[in-house]
Amino acid sequence: MIRTRSSIGGILAFALVGAALAGSGAQDAVAGADPQVSVTSAEAPAGGEVTVSIEGDSGDAAIGAFTIDLVYDPSVAVARECTTSHGLCEPAINASTARVAGISLGGLMGHIEFVDITFDVVGTAGAVTVLDVQVIELADLDSKDLLPRTEVTDGEIRVSSSAAAALKGDADCDGQISSLDALAILRDVAGSGEAGCGQAADVDCDGELSPVDSLRVLRYVASLPVNTPDGCTPIGESS
Repeated sequence: MIRTRSSIGGILAFALVGAALAGSGAQDAVAGADPQVSVTSAEAPAGGEVTVSIEGDSGDAAIGAFTIDLVYDPSVAVARECTTSHGLCEPAINASTARVAGISLGGLMGHIEFVDITFDVVGTAGAVTVLDVQVIELADLDSKDLLPRTEVTDGEIRVSSSAAAALKGDADCDGQISSLDALAILRDVAGSGEAGCGQAADVDCDGELSPVDSLRVLRYVASLPVNTPDGCTPIGESS
């Protein structure tokens, strides 16, 4: 297994996933390319939430079975829930490990979104936990072991200094406003993830997230006029 690093209870009971688990269909397998598995990084203040994604690429293979663990420091962040379209996931097989596992009779090919995992950030400002991706099993449709040539990239969760320092509209807590923030808000509304800086994501200050908040952020990114309700911090300013 080839590993790199990016900058910024009970054991799961396996169940067979039916033939309905087909490939992602995003791309065809790329001849000669090695499989890849990685996790995104995130940052949020203490008391906040972040959602990270374990993603990958099948390379020149069709993934038939996988088991992937994500190991972290529970003094910094604690996994609370997870969602996957490719099998089963468990946010806490023990105090510091989340797991996703699945099979596909049709084969997962191209870009694969294995699982989204939501963490509660509990550490003090400046604390960091490595998100250690551990690929337990990765095999093709013929049960050939793909681990020896799989490239793995770890991530991290960092505790930012203060919730008050978040910019209005910075839904993913990365310190800048971009279309990714609009996407994070939509994912939160759809229930497929959670905006790490929920208060900053509520750009119209109505106490809840909606597609309107996402649209306002997107208009700001596109340099279009954004009407700010009275008493609400404008997008891009410290909230």
